[in-house]
Amino acid sequence: MQILLILFYIVQAIVAFWLLQPIILVIICYIKKGLGIKAKPILDTPITKEYDFAAIVTAHQDTRFIKPLVNSLIQQTHKKITIYVVADDCDITDISFTDERVVMLRPEVPFHSKIKSIQHALESFIREHDNMVIFDSDNLVHPQYFEIVNAAHNKGYRAVQGNIVAKNLDTIYARMDEAGQIVKTFHDKLSRQELGFSSTIFGLGLSIFVDDYNNIAYEKGITGGFDKKLQAAIVKKARPIAFLKEAIIYDEKIPDGQQLQKQRTRWIHAHFKNMGLGVDVMLDGFKRFSLDLIYYGFVLLIPPVFLVMLSVFLMMLINLFVNPIMVVYWILGLVSFILSFPLILKFSGASKTVMKAAYTLPVFMYWQIMALLGLSKAKKDFLKTEHHAVLSVEEVMELHKGLK
Repeated sequence: MQILLILFYIVQAIVAFWLLQPIILVIICYIKKGLGIKAKPILDTPITKEYDFAAIVTAHQDTRFIKPLVNSLIQQTHKKITIYVVADDCDITDISFTDERVVMLRPEVPFHSKIKSIQHALESFIREHDNMVIFDSDNLVHPQYFEIVNAAHNKGYRAVQGNIVAKNLDTIYARMDEAGQIVKTFHDKLSRQELGFSSTIFGLGLSIFVDDYNNIAYEKGITGGFDKKLQAAIVKKARPIAFLKEAIIYDEKIPDGQQLQKQRTRWIHAHFKNMGLGVDVMLDGFKRFSLDLIYYGFVLLIPPVFLVMLSVFLMMLINLFVNPIMVVYWILGLVSFILSFPLILKFSGASKTVMKAAYTLPVFMYWQIMALLGLSKAKKDFLKTEHHAVLSVEEVMELHKGLK
């Protein structure tokens, strides 16, 4: 019985760390801001080399978004890029570009795999490139993205994560999705950059050296969890991973509850499937005496927000019988956790339109729970998220200018 009690308190300590981390991080960031401590603008970095980039676009069974994305890449202020479009199981007979930097690739046999599409692009390089960046076909890229990333590589970073921003905010679900994205970006990227730790990464908008990517081995047949496997390997080879808020990639947000459920089911499944990666990174950190790696690995183990909250309620329920006074502390911790959301949105510069969406958290929680209940389906099939917002980068930039 005593051993079980000790294990319970260890579990409580872990959940408490997950719960209190957001409010601690946002307080530290506000203190830094109040003291006027801020990094030198990245574009002030002396440019000693114009890096040669390969922009890899992975399209699968949908060509509607290829032209807007490629046009946004053609308009980059940094011109030393080649754009490789891998049209997997797509009809591209009506798609062509006059810019010689665009290379259209259509595999003879469909891959139905993002990783295989990326590998096909690598094998089709028309010359050796210094760096590579992966984009999903529904993305759009701010005109200064590559100029900013080039400056970061000149500063010495081997891996640079861009800032994923909403491409569409036309529904309450899209605004909820963006609010959640901003909070996650703060927690996993912005605050870590502020504290000198490596940023976590997405499976898109990450610029890394081609040599570093080629040294990463993937299991055969992987679908979900691409970004988790990538970051677990990259953080060991290319630390620190920089996060640049100014390097913007626009990504389509979920338009309705059904799509939200489908996306989160896929994400939750990938999280649990790849939890061993966080343990592996932590152990590597202990071996190398690296606080960055230890903290990085621990963060990889943190479950989605709604699972953290469900864990808190479970701790409170058990403590009603084990240690009732702890219930009070858990309530206080939960209040601080909820208060951290508007503080993070405010610190991150979220618009009032997006901040208002944070009040619909119960709706968001409902679809997250539905996603959890649908995990068995994710094990049998790859749940592809549908996209609908066919917009130009100019239209999206104008949308963000008008936000209040």
